[in-house]
Amino acid sequence: MSEGLRQIRPIKIVRYNYWNLRDITINQLVNEQIIEPGQYSEIKSRKPDGLIIDGKRILAVIEYKDTSEFDNEKKREAAIFQAMEIAEKTKCKIAIATDGIKTIWYNVITRQPIIDVAGKELKIPFDCITVAGDYELEILIDNINYSINETNNKIISPKTLDPSKLANRIWQKIWINTGKEPEKCLYNVVELFIFKFLSDLNVLDSEMDGFKKVYKLSQIDKERALEFYATISRKRIKYLFPKGEDGTTIINGTIFVNEKGDPNTQQSALFSEVLKDFVDYERDYGPFKNIDKNFKIKLYESFLKNSAGVKTLGQYFTPRKVIQAIVNMVDESYFLPGKKICDPFCGVGGFVLETILSKQHLINQYIPKNGEINPLTKFYGFDKGDDEKDNERTIILAKANMLIHLSDLIEKYHNEKDIRLFSDLFNKTFYLIRDNLGTFSNKINKDTVVIGNFDLILSNPPYVSKGVSSLKNQILSRGLQNHYIFNGAGTEGLALEWIVNHLNSGGQAIVVIPDGILNRTDNRELRSNILKNCTLNAIISLPTRTFFATSKKTYIMSITKKIDKNITQDTPVFAYMIKEIGETRDANRIEIKENDLEIMATQYNIFKGARKEYKPNNKFCKLLDYSMFSDYHSDWVIDKFWTKEEKQEIGIIDESTELTEEEFCSLLKDIKNEIELFLEKSHV
Repeated sequence: MSEGLRQIRPIKIVRYNYWNLRDITINQLVNEQIIEPGQYSEIKSRKPDGLIIDGKRILAVIEYKDTSEFDNEKKREAAIFQAMEIAEKTKCKIAIATDGIKTIWYNVITRQPIIDVAGKELKIPFDCITVAGDYELEILIDNINYSINETNNKIISPKTLDPSKLANRIWQKIWINTGKEPEKCLYNVVELFIFKFLSDLNVLDSEMDGFKKVYKLSQIDKERALEFYATISRKRIKYLFPKGEDGTTIINGTIFVNEKGDPNTQQSALFSEVLKDFVDYERDYGPFKNIDKNFKIKLYESFLKNSAGVKTLGQYFTPRKVIQAIVNMVDESYFLPGKKICDPFCGVGGFVLETILSKQHLINQYIPKNGEINPLTKFYGFDKGDDEKDNERTIILAKANMLIHLSDLIEKYHNEKDIRLFSDLFNKTFYLIRDNLGTFSNKINKDTVVIGNFDLILSNPPYVSKGVSSLKNQILSRGLQNHYIFNGAGTEGLALEWIVNHLNSGGQAIVVIPDGILNRTDNRELRSNILKNCTLNAIISLPTRTFFATSKKTYIMSITKKIDKNITQDTPVFAYMIKEIGETRDANRIEIKENDLEIMATQYNIFKGARKEYKPNNKFCKLLDYSMFSDYHSDWVIDKFWTKEEKQEIGIIDESTELTEEEFCSLLKDIKNEIELFLEKSHV
C-alpha cells in the first residue's frame, strides 16, 4: 500500500464509506482494491478529492475547492465538470463540487443539475468534516441514485415496498421443501425477514455479519454460508436483542438451525435459494428500508391466505381491519401520557402495535432520548406459555412484529446502545407468562414491570370450552376463586371477568367476543356482573367468517368501568350491524371497497359525544334502551332488534354457523334450561 493511502482511513457515512483522498490516483485505488476495476486508462492518473463508495462501487465523486476558487459561476462550473470527468469514466451517477459551504450536485448522465423534490436546484451543503454517521446524507444519496437517470434530474420520494408476495413465496418454498407445520415455516420466514431488515437498516454490518456477507458465501459454499449465519450473524442478532425476563427474544426459527442454534446443514441448499429470492427482489425493487406500513401490518395475514395455515395460525390472529376499527373507536384521552394500555391475550401483538402506529405522538415516544426510551403512554401485551418451545412462539412473533413496526425509527437510531434500548422496550412491552393459567394466573403484577390496573384494554380473548374445567380446577386449587366469581362459561367468560377486574375506574375495554357471551343461559350471571361493574357502551355484530380460523358468530363489545357501582346506566346502547369488513371473507381475503367498520367507528364516535341526543344516520345502526339488556333473563344478541324485512333491505342475510361438538352440547344445555324455566313459570 502506498504511503499516502496508508495514512488514510475511510469515514463511515452509516453504511457507505467516504474517502478523503486528494493525492491518491485512480490507478492506486484500483491496485489497492478500494474501487472496482474498470476502463480507466484515460483517468488512471487523475486524483479525485473525495469518493463515496458502497463496497467497491463509486456512488459519488467530490471535487473540493477553496472559497476563492468557488466564488463565481464560471469557477463553480469548471469545478463540477472536473468531478464529472472522473464520474463518467467510473460509471458513477453523482458529481459534487463544493467549498464546504456552497455545493453543486449534478446528474452525471445528463450533465445537468440535480433538482430537489420541491423543484429547485439541489444545494444541500457537503462538508467532509461533518459526514461521519450522517444518516440524512446516506438517505439523500440513496434517493438520488434511485431517482436520476438519462431522462430525469429530479429527486422523487422513494417508493415504499410491500414484499407480501416475496414473503408468501418464501413461506411456500420452505413449507413444500420441509413439510413442517405451517406456523413453524412462518417463524423461519419472519426470522429471515428480520435478518434482512437489520442488514438493510445497518444494524448488522454488510461486510462483517450482515446479509451481503452471508449471500456472498452462499455463492461459494452453501454449507459454509449457513454455518456462518448460525454461528456469527444469528448470534449477533441474539446479542443485540437479548432475552427478556420471560426468556424470549425476537427470533426462534428451527428449520435452518436446531433448538441449540446449530446449523441444519441438510437445509443449506434451501437456505441459499431463499437468500437469492431476497437478492432478486432487491434488484428489482430496492433495499428493505422503506417498507410499506400495510406490509408491516399484513405480514402475518398474508400467510393465512394459505388454507394449510388457516387453522393453526388463525388461532392468534385478528384481521387488521377489525383491529383498526376498534382502535378508531377509542377516545383520544386514553392515549395521553400516564395512561396504561393492555392486550392481556395479545397473540402476535396486533392490537398493541396498530394502536402505537395509528398516532404519531405515540410513535414519537419511542425515539431514544438522553440514553433511554421511556414512553409516557405504556403498552403491554401478555400471552400464555410454558417450558415447551412451541408455546413461546406467539410472544416471539409479537416482539419481532414490534421491530418491524418500528423499523423507521430503528433505521435512524441503530447504534448498538440504541438497539439495546429497543430490545429492552420489546421485552417490556410483550411478556410471556409461563404458567398453565397464563394471564388468568394474575401473575402480571408480581412478575412484570406492570403496576396496578389498566386504563384501556383492547383484546380478542380466547374462546374455547374444551379444557375450561381443568383451568377452573387450577384456579380453585391455587386459591384464586375469589378473582373469578362471575361464573362465565368457557375461557371467554374467565377472560371477560379478568378484563373487568383489571380496568381502572373510568377505564374502557373494547373486545371481540363470541355469540355465546351474549345468548347462553349459563352466561346470564356474567352479563349481570358486567352491568353491575360497567357501563355498556356498544355491541357491534360482525358477519360470519370475519375471522380466518372460525365461522363462529362474533361481536365487538365496548364497556367502561363504573366509578360508582351504585349509579344505574341511563344512556342507550349503540348497536350496529356490519355487512362487509373491507375484504372478502373466504380463504383469499381480497380487499374490497365496502367496509362498514369504518362507517361504524365514525358513527360510534359521534354517538359518544351526545349519547342521548344522537340519531342514527343509517339503517345499520340502532340505539337500544338500556332496559333491553338489564333484565337478568334477557340475552344481548342485537341482531334480533332488526326485523327480517329490515335485514333484507340493508342486504344482511342471516347465515347459519357451524358448531363444534362442545358448542352443540352447550346449545342443548341452554335449550334444556329454557324449557325448565318455562315449565317453572307455567306451574306458578
